[in-house]
Amino acid sequence: MSYEYKSEFVDAIYAKNPSAKFKAGVVNLDVRRDELISYLQGLSGEWVNFQITRSKDKKDKDGLPKLSLTRVWREEQKELTSAEHMPDREDTGDMPF
Repeated sequence: MSYEYKSEFVDAIYAKNPSAKFKAGVVNLDVRRDELISYLQGLSGEWVNFQITRSKDKKDKDGLPKLSLTRVWREEQKELTSAEHMPDREDTGDMPF
């Protein structure tokens, strides 16, 4: 069985670097509560996986890489039959060999 991994930005949650004054902080998350509740209600399944990534080229006001939060999930890829994969080569029953 094979899977396709997908992701999307989550607009209801903002991830950003913590203040330089907060030495133990890893990331600050700002949440728009109503939007997050609505977003989560639109999803199915028991678990929701989030991933925080660092931008390769965008920096914040302190010169640190900007952070973004995405939802990550995997979808099962349907196994294709040979007829679906190559419909122009359907079995016509008159094989030359």
